Amino acid sequence: MAFMPDGISVPAAWNYGAVERALRQAGNRGGRSIFEPTIGAVFDSPAEGYEFYNMFSWEQGCRPG
Repeated sequence: MAFMPDGISVPAAWNYGAVERALRQAGNRGGRSIFEPTIGAVFDSPAEGYEFYNMFSWEQGCRPG
């Protein structure tokens, strides 16, 4: 944990999950997808990988019919 000047603790940047990292870097992506899959992406768990790709499919417009 890192501590902010006002005493609030937040996770260190290296400890963010893939979804949180994607959201935090969204401003740097220009017009590209926020949840764009990349080769070598690492997830903390199968559930996190599922959530990431589910968010990507939602962002691309793949919704159940």
